[in-house]
Amino acid sequence: MLSGFPASAATDPDMAIRAYLMAVEGIAQEAVARAARLFITGQVKDHNRDFAPSCASFAEQCRYQQAAIEVAARPRIELKQEPAPAPPVDPRKLKLLNAALQGDVSATEELKRMYPDLPVWRMADLPVSKLMESE
Repeated sequence: MLSGFPASAATDPDMAIRAYLMAVEGIAQEAVARAARLFITGQVKDHNRDFAPSCASFAEQCRYQQAAIEVAARPRIELKQEPAPAPPVDPRKLKLLNAALQGDVSATEELKRMYPDLPVWRMADLPVSKLMESE
């Protein structure tokens, strides 16, 4: 990597390599290779392309690449599909229900014909004393 930067030609490569190795200790080789590739190709923002990166900025880019590798390796959470919204209730049915709640016997009878299997009708036919016993 050092040979890719013209202003770094006078740098002692052995010392520079040791410093870089210390800076990237414990970081995956893939992350180090990615960071080096980014610096060499000039893709690191705010980096003077005439100089090799400092050990600290190289290590920082390596840690960033390491984090990117770890994020990419995580299992993805599957999004659950929301159930389709229920169709809106016919306003005529709502009027009928409201009338039945207000005590309109003919509205209640109409609802019983429309929805004969609702358990609420069995409760509606029980005397009040039986309803109190079940509590």
